[in-house]
Amino acid sequence: MANKQFECQVCHKVFSRVDYLNRHQVNHDAIKPYPCPQCNIGFARRDLRDKHFKSKIHKRRIDLLRRHESVATVEKPPTVVPKEEAPMDNYGWLFGSYSNPGSNTPPLDEPFFLNTVSPEPNVNIRDHSDSYTPQMFEDHTIGMLLEILSMPELNEIFHPVNLSYFVDLFWKNFDVNYPIIHRPINSNHPFLLISVISYGMVYSNSPVNISLACQIQRRLMKLQMDEICDSEGVSLESLQSLLLSSHFCSNIGDSSLHRQAKLFHGTIMGVVDLPSLVQQLHEPIIAKPESATKEELTRFWTDWIRYESYKRVAFFAYVCDSQHAYLNQGHTMISVFDLQLDLPYTDAVWMASDPNVFLQEYLKQPRELTPRRKETERRPPETSNWINIMPHIKEEGKWPNFLFSLRRLMQPYKEHQKEYNLNCFNQFSRLIILQGLISITWNLKWKGLQDLGIASKKKLESLTIKLQDAFDRWRDYFDYQIHTTNTAVMKRNPPENKDLTYLNRYDTSPIFWNNLTQHQFGLLLLYVDTHALQNLAVQYAATASSSNPYPRLDSSINIQAWIRNTNSQRTLVNACKLLRTVFFNTEIISCIPHLVKYVGSACLALWCFETYREDLPSDLEESSVANPMRYICNGQIHEPSAKEDSFNYLNMIIDDDENIDAKTEFVLRQQQVLGILCYCSLLFESNEWKSLNVTGLLLRQLVFKRHQNFE
Repeated sequence: MANKQFECQVCHKVFSRVDYLNRHQVNHDAIKPYPCPQCNIGFARRDLRDKHFKSKIHKRRIDLLRRHESVATVEKPPTVVPKEEAPMDNYGWLFGSYSNPGSNTPPLDEPFFLNTVSPEPNVNIRDHSDSYTPQMFEDHTIGMLLEILSMPELNEIFHPVNLSYFVDLFWKNFDVNYPIIHRPINSNHPFLLISVISYGMVYSNSPVNISLACQIQRRLMKLQMDEICDSEGVSLESLQSLLLSSHFCSNIGDSSLHRQAKLFHGTIMGVVDLPSLVQQLHEPIIAKPESATKEELTRFWTDWIRYESYKRVAFFAYVCDSQHAYLNQGHTMISVFDLQLDLPYTDAVWMASDPNVFLQEYLKQPRELTPRRKETERRPPETSNWINIMPHIKEEGKWPNFLFSLRRLMQPYKEHQKEYNLNCFNQFSRLIILQGLISITWNLKWKGLQDLGIASKKKLESLTIKLQDAFDRWRDYFDYQIHTTNTAVMKRNPPENKDLTYLNRYDTSPIFWNNLTQHQFGLLLLYVDTHALQNLAVQYAATASSSNPYPRLDSSINIQAWIRNTNSQRTLVNACKLLRTVFFNTEIISCIPHLVKYVGSACLALWCFETYREDLPSDLEESSVANPMRYICNGQIHEPSAKEDSFNYLNMIIDDDENIDAKTEFVLRQQQVLGILCYCSLLFESNEWKSLNVTGLLLRQLVFKRHQNFE
């Protein structure tokens, strides 16, 4: 019998066994999860990476790199390579999980500056965002938009006054959350204008306008896909429009648009091509700004706007990709290591209304280092990798870098450390850093990155602790900056003002609530698999009936482990804090598109724990069983009763009242958690955005289906 031959379809190499072929085909994969820590060469297999690390080729590359660095004109902090150290992966560098090279090394990730000058503070406090007039649309522009969309039903609503109103709603609601488009829009790019208008229609809270906006986005997505296929390059405005459409379809649109978002998400991220975009970005420089002519200054401002806009587009693409993954149980296509970019500049320079104001604010950007804030000691400090020994990760410069800012949150406080001025960070920068923590949490905890060496339970628990500390440090900085900024605003005397807190707005705008709820959801995601919760809830709702009122389904291993773990109590507290934030400020649901999904996950976490907890009191009477009909009045959910029980439950969990006995607490919690589901279902039903993973109908089914024929 002749030996079977198995041929590789890529290189046509022949193998005698299929397992040899499978192992070989990995070499052709585009993803190389095993990078050499010093050469920046990726390998598809760990054994090939280790073999390379010991080879002469690798050593010659390192020698060449060192010779190249030795001729640099700027003296850099010394790089110490530990002897016989195992190859470092990117996540090991990020978490700082390697040994300390020595006590004489520079502080952690301390940037190296050359000729750093402290900025002179501005004595005038101005909010340049109020200096813009509403954007008006000319008849030929409206005609162009109507012709492109070919939707006769828009003829009446596309009136100059209406369009100006919709654009203004976009600035007041979406732009304050994700400031990625420079104001005002000077471009007449039709797709970008249509995207902005459709978002404004959503924020008008009119069911008719929201329905039309969904139809517009459905039509726009097809037009954008055609443009991608027919054009060789993609402009900045096209990228902005594509990402706005992607965000709209994922978080606001109906089920049809939600399916389109899943279908085209990979295409859109491929068009953005973040690695190439990052490599091509270079900040413009003006040699002598004080003596620049009007034309030179205007050109510099225009170039800077495009640079900053591309940078913000890159970060927004990362936010969209990250949210799409953890809200839809998918894989991220953009890694945190793709974003080797400086964080956005301050609000004052971004919102400058003319070249002269821009130059004034640009020259005042805080670029000096300050001593690192000493935080509350949470755990004994661990040995860490105190310097950057990953040559493919570029060092920081005169402005905080996303990747290093993320890494600093992972590291404990160390004496004599330096950090960037607090006024470098606006709320959008804080949101970007927080999104990085949530993305890492999703990938490490629930996507199982065994290919990165994170396989042992002990190591995963260690990284979970580091992530918990990182979330806590993020919140410490956020609260501290709010306190210092608002204190300065309250005490400010303009003629004597000597601080730079005016550079960023830290008021309670939608992005403030966005940051706060994102942080609370990140802590929730850190300890519980939200998609496992949703799958269990859907199965429970489908199985429950009057004949089977308490179906005991087999929950997933993750859910069982979570309920039995002591961290489940931490999860309950975080879920309750998220719900309490929303319950006290219900209007923010219509300002933050993804917030309803976070609220749904928090509800299911509470319901799942109370339903499947194993510490049932032994002497529980049948009369103590929760009665969902308590929340029904005249065939409708009685909002006051549901709301009252909801707040009672939240206070019980957050305050942890020790004076109540275990049996009474159990009975109250079993009843009141149903009130939370009822109250949240009312909040969901009042929201017109249709792209919900957890709907009000599902929550009502969990409460009432076993008591009646529920429709």
